[in-house]
Amino acid sequence: SWVAKNYGLWNIYNSICTNGVDEQCTLDLSVSNQPSCGNTILGINSPLSGQNVANIAYGTGARIVAV
Repeated sequence: SWVAKNYGLWNIYNSICTNGVDEQCTLDLSVSNQPSCGNTILGINSPLSGQNVANIAYGTGARIVAV
């Protein structure tokens, strides 16, 4: 499927990208069901900046800043 070939996992703690680490993780299901995120702890709750998140309003398509 398209999703199986194009997914990405990042170590970002919340959906508005204000906490976490901006690094891509890997998932090897033959080893574990938890992603491996390089040298950091999965789900770390440190402040993250520079990740702009916008909600897209249903019906109008207007972009609204999430934070």
